[in-house]
Amino acid sequence: MYGLDNVSRDSIIERRNFSMGLWTVQLMGYEGDDLALYAGKIMASDLAEPDPQDMIARIVGDFAANGIYVTNREVGSRLGQTEQLVRAELMDAD
Repeated sequence: MYGLDNVSRDSIIERRNFSMGLWTVQLMGYEGDDLALYAGKIMASDLAEPDPQDMIARIVGDFAANGIYVTNREVGSRLGQTEQLVRAELMDAD
């Protein structure tokens, strides 16, 4: 995929997941140390399955618990956009 090796692919996924965690927590109104802590939890939630569906479900559930209603499709779309941005950033850095 785009000539990236597994290490680079792993870096993209890690950055994407961290960015998704930050986006989620900011919308829920968390501040300070809670931002990075939650982002780390989102990163960990993606380890259970080889695809991001577990992470998407976690984000949708956490949003719902905080009175923010979004669909899996909306979060999945944001995930795709975030991955494209991360990929572009890493490709530009090389």
